[in-house]
Amino acid sequence: MRKLTGKLLLVGVIATSFGACTPKIVGNWSVVRYESSTPGQQGAILTNIGTMTFEKKGVGEKSIQYSALGVNYSDQNPFKWARKESKYMTIEGEGSDFSRTWIIMSNKKNYQKWKATDGAEKVQVIEMKRLKPETEKK
Repeated sequence: MRKLTGKLLLVGVIATSFGACTPKIVGNWSVVRYESSTPGQQGAILTNIGTMTFEKKGVGEKSIQYSALGVNYSDQNPFKWARKESKYMTIEGEGSDFSRTWIIMSNKKNYQKWKATDGAEKVQVIEMKRLKPETEKK
């Protein structure tokens, strides 16, 4: 009986270890807030602008649409992502305002907040909430 209990315990530890390796970001997220600002200029704060899906293999898809200052913006492109250390998230994709290295400000199971600059003065902040399974895109 002890051998069986020991084997079950070992299987449980291994299964838990593999589950813990999956980054919190994997899944479907709603972009609930997006802010872009430059000192001395009018900034923009936008809400509920779309979704981002992060897959385990470092790829994902965006479905982003918004209008700011009379300009319509749409980003329906796939992207690559990589987490650097525990502080940075890099998004790579063609023609996207989201393609850059982001500083992870908050990394929760159901909430993410990232911040980035363009290397000059422009600052961007993105906030995302995990979509519940019944509201995920199909």
